[in-house]
Amino acid sequence: MVGVHSLGFGDTEIGIRRSLKPEGPWSRAEAAFRPEESGRKGILVYAAKAHPHLRGKGLLLTYAANPQDPAILLSDMSLYYPRFVLLSLP
Repeated sequence: MVGVHSLGFGDTEIGIRRSLKPEGPWSRAEAAFRPEESGRKGILVYAAKAHPHLRGKGLLLTYAANPQDPAILLSDMSLYYPRFVLLSLP
């Protein structure tokens, strides 16, 4: 089993934890992906989650990226919409 979550809020990475059973024990979080928006000043990256029901060659993840300044949200169409990432797991 794999659990997915943001490893912080804002400038962050997406982490994964592993377990053999839903009730654990779970491994320590390890960084699996760094969203490009994490490096942008004033951008908050959060809400990472896995979508195991969408099957493919890897694990499909989504995350959100929004600005702290609402005026940027209205002028930058690259923000707000969920981002999709296909993560290859060893």
